[in-house]
Amino acid sequence: GSQLCLILYEQGILVQDDESMASLKNGSTSAYTFLKNKIQNMEITPAQLALDPCTGSCVIMDPNTGELLASVSYPGYDNNRLANSMDSAYYNALLQDGSLPLYNNATQQTTAPGSTFKMVTASAGLTEGAISTGTVITDTGVFDRLGLTLKCWVYPSNHGSITVSQAIRDSCNYFFAETAYRLSLNGDTYNEDKGLSAIAKYATEFGLADKTNIEIPEGTPKIADEFPIDASIGQSNHSYTTSQLARYVSSIANEGTVYDLTLLNKVTDSDGNVLQTYTPEVHNQITDLSASTWEVLHSGMEMAIGEHDQFKDLQVKLAGKTGTAQEDEKRPNHALFVGYAPADAPQIAIATRIAYGYGSSNACVFVDQVMKYYFKQNTEEELLNGKATNVGTSSNSFGD
Repeated sequence: GSQLCLILYEQGILVQDDESMASLKNGSTSAYTFLKNKIQNMEITPAQLALDPCTGSCVIMDPNTGELLASVSYPGYDNNRLANSMDSAYYNALLQDGSLPLYNNATQQTTAPGSTFKMVTASAGLTEGAISTGTVITDTGVFDRLGLTLKCWVYPSNHGSITVSQAIRDSCNYFFAETAYRLSLNGDTYNEDKGLSAIAKYATEFGLADKTNIEIPEGTPKIADEFPIDASIGQSNHSYTTSQLARYVSSIANEGTVYDLTLLNKVTDSDGNVLQTYTPEVHNQITDLSASTWEVLHSGMEMAIGEHDQFKDLQVKLAGKTGTAQEDEKRPNHALFVGYAPADAPQIAIATRIAYGYGSSNACVFVDQVMKYYFKQNTEEELLNGKATNVGTSSNSFGD
């Protein structure tokens, strides 16, 4: 391990440091401690070592106009070194980088949405009559209908008897699994296709069946077509980009307007004369959700924020939903968050994903910093203090 760390100096990734090199050579500092300290001090990034997690993305919209405010993919690269006179050595280094900096994680990377999808299931259940706003379902910790053993993420504990808005607050797997089960019933007969069709109908209404029409390469979304119980909590074979999740949560914030995304504002000539302007176009309008259903989604997402200590000193009222999506049993779960603020008069909608980012609490740490910067609670200098943020490395059972 120490020899591999020393190679970082030989390759010029780390600046020559005789003291650190000596401690590696004589064994007084372990390779683990060395790398942890270097990452903590931001002398090296996880992306440079292709460690999990080493990639992330964030897309921010104005839900009132559909304007795309930010689309960020990490790790990035210096495009000035690729323009005009090509820096071939730099470009080749990017091509060989295991963290794939040329790949746009905001628009191309697709993963399961995890529990960020539960507002779709709630909408389907309420609108199709499988549940009502007052329906109480008792979480026993394990959903065992149909021979399944789907555990709620708090197992061996449980959430007890809760309504749908409380289920969004608690991210209760059991509640949404039961909702999907009821959506799948033809009389007393369970019909998987019926449940999948209901979930797909509302996912489509929220724009999740289509690309966002952004002008750069974008991954193709996939609404789950198997296992409605798993699909109800954002697992099964759902797969969406961060840009698609941002459009979805924006439509929750504005109660039903699903926008296409555009990176363009205007085109001018060399004298600054405007040749063409661009405004976001409406992709579709959600018309069949009742006022009470929108209220359930909003109240559930507002209450959910109170469950996360990461937002305890955030001065703006935020509504949101976390997600922890399982993809590979040998790697950490994906950490996701979707939300909007201020909750009572939304100005921005946000979706973020840290691939293989362990628990969704890590996504919350990032969103908290974005909100504090956007709403001027903290300055850029206060947030970018030259130190990496300490976060957790525990992966909750998928579904929180």
